[in-house]
Amino acid sequence: MLRLTKTKMVAMLLIATTLVMFNGVSAFAEQKTLTFPDGKRVYISSNAYQYTADASTYAAQPNLGIYCQIISSQYSAKNKVTGVMHYETKSTALLPDYAGVSFAAPSNYETSTIGTTHYAYYIGYERYGSTTDSY
Repeated sequence: MLRLTKTKMVAMLLIATTLVMFNGVSAFAEQKTLTFPDGKRVYISSNAYQYTADASTYAAQPNLGIYCQIISSQYSAKNKVTGVMHYETKSTALLPDYAGVSFAAPSNYETSTIGTTHYAYYIGYERYGSTTDSY
């Protein structure tokens, strides 16, 4: 069972920041908030960088019984020489507090787009959302 402490959350943010520094910056990364009736929040995002992309669904406060899932995340990359497109799709199981996927472009390809459908569940309530990003 994955438990996210504040230290782990900060570590994840530092890793993401490092990836941005060394992997090209996505100017229009999309991040949204899903809110449950009692105010509990889940953050969803899709981020495209020059050679990688990632998507996540995670509870604002861990260990409160929120379950997260990436229903489907579609990634595309374009060959820099031939223009041929590469496509990948990933998903996750329903997991406590956090679900995420990542992609890496094949050799000689650059990221084009990422589009993700997110899901969160909390004591009988369901929330869906979608995010996209392009490089």
